[in-house]
Amino acid sequence: MGCFDQKAWNVQAAARFTVGRDHHGWWVVHDREGRVGGLFATEDAALHFAAGECNRQPGAICRASESDIVELGSFTSDRWSGRRAGAPRL
Repeated sequence: MGCFDQKAWNVQAAARFTVGRDHHGWWVVHDREGRVGGLFATEDAALHFAAGECNRQPGAICRASESDIVELGSFTSDRWSGRRAGAPRL
């Protein structure tokens, strides 16, 4: 899986970024302070983004387990299903 070491994905409270899938299946990256994040088509793309944002600092990225759902606020929640006419579809 690219240049990322599985050992660096240990779940730690100190991790700056969490990487996982939302309920739609997209890959999500968000930081613990809610300042930066994104939606990605592949896990490699999500990890590449997170690694670049934290200067590849060991322990800064937490990979959520397969059973965990990671949402990026209202961008990935079902609140978009009741969107107004003309609102963007994600």
